[in-house]
Amino acid sequence: MGVLHNASGLTPRRATASLPSPGHSQYIRPCSCGVRTPKKHMATTVAAASGVKSTSIVDGVLDFMLMFVQPEPSPSELGWRTDFADVYSLKDKLGRGAFGEVRLAVHKSRCQEYAIKTMRKVRGMTSRESSLRKIKREARLMTLAGASCPGVVRLFDTFEEREVVHLVTEVCRGGDLRRHVEAHGPLGEAALGAVAAEVLKIVRDCHALGIMYADVKPANFCLMDADALPSAAAGSLGALSGKLKAVDFGCSQQFGAAAGRSERLSKRTGTLAFMAPEIFDQDFSAKADVWSVGVTLYWLFSGRLPYWGAGEAPEMTSVDGMAELARSADIDVSSGAWEGMSAEGRSFVKRCLCRDEARRLSVDEALAHPWIQRWAGGGATAAAAADMPATPNAPAVAQRAALAADLAAARIGAATVVLAAAGADAPLHSS
Repeated sequence: MGVLHNASGLTPRRATASLPSPGHSQYIRPCSCGVRTPKKHMATTVAAASGVKSTSIVDGVLDFMLMFVQPEPSPSELGWRTDFADVYSLKDKLGRGAFGEVRLAVHKSRCQEYAIKTMRKVRGMTSRESSLRKIKREARLMTLAGASCPGVVRLFDTFEEREVVHLVTEVCRGGDLRRHVEAHGPLGEAALGAVAAEVLKIVRDCHALGIMYADVKPANFCLMDADALPSAAAGSLGALSGKLKAVDFGCSQQFGAAAGRSERLSKRTGTLAFMAPEIFDQDFSAKADVWSVGVTLYWLFSGRLPYWGAGEAPEMTSVDGMAELARSADIDVSSGAWEGMSAEGRSFVKRCLCRDEARRLSVDEALAHPWIQRWAGGGATAAAAADMPATPNAPAVAQRAALAADLAAARIGAATVVLAAAGADAPLHSS
């Protein structure tokens, strides 16, 4: 595989151990039939060894001590396979996130390569039960979407051990879009248009299944091979068709009649800096994904998020602070790097970032937009070429070169602020 398969898409959350309640003693509960349970046997043994005539005092001490003993978790809590080590040989580490890592692996009998996304079962401030439910939902939605959406990475199998799970997926050898920009600099208009078309197709296909992706951002989209994006940048027809994959469904939500749910959603999940304003009000629709597409395109082209100048993004911010920026910050698509983009391209990004949900482009309207149509095949038409600036704007070219150098020296993605999928009250971390 050679390059990262979306390790940065693993949602960062702080690990925590939850203490059991005082009555928590699943495997030491006294038996009414008079047979000694482990706790009774311990009390009798300790009493005999210490010379205490009654076991009641020792029993009370053991009750207190056992309050802090977690029962051994079962390795098959999710009902998934538990023979991972017998089936796969782990190879190179391709990347890691706050709760796990992504590695290349070889199937022992078929000698085929796969990407293995390994995640801890305990996920941040949530309970073990809640964390397991989220993991199972992610696998279910990834399977559902991958079965009919060509732009979703295929999930082949799931395994679990006592404290971790393994998701077995196809290998994306070109890395994610965030790391591509960090390594090579912001995208040009041709590559950006091709990426926009593919991301919108993926979002459209998910919406058709009643799935709001809910975390559209550069780190969650991976290239199947390293040559796909350079070919798109050179105007190669169809260079990105089927070559860009959504790889993380940890924040996705179901909506609509297909899922037996409302079209309106209220649970905030995803990455703060990419969230639509209405998400902060906890009353939104899947149309919020289009706003996230707009923020993603803004970052891919300019090398910065729309709310701050280059290098000005804080490493962390509050939910309220980010909400205020999403609602009222001036979003500039006319100066700096944007002087090097066609007027139609700037207009498209601006319409994706319309704060009025009713006036914002829907995913179908976005795909039908003339700017997307010109780049949907991966290459520019004569009309597109005619609409672009005749010569690159010198200040814009200079700024893009400087951004490329800045991105190589320092990871801009470190300033992205994450809202854990557990909900609005979860702690915030840098991704």
